[in-house]
Amino acid sequence: MIDKFETDHKDKKLAGAQFVLMNAEGSFYAYDSETETVSWVAQQKDATVITTDDAGSAAFIGLEDGTYTLKEIKAPAGYNLLTDTIDI
Repeated sequence: MIDKFETDHKDKKLAGAQFVLMNAEGSFYAYDSETETVSWVAQQKDATVITTDDAGSAAFIGLEDGTYTLKEIKAPAGYNLLTDTIDI
């Protein structure tokens, strides 16, 4: 689960941030909502983009236990894009 908030203000939740997720092999998360299955694709352009809602929340569905890398690809209006990825 992603919890996006303003730096140093955890009560200021941010909607509209967009993220992609990579696995340990560097492939990108792709979710098929019709079959409810996860696959991993080679190119970011083919990845499923997850966007935070008004509560600053978003989630990647169907993940197995493991270590992943979260990459912000679009910041909310008026905010800067994260410069680093986040290991989760």
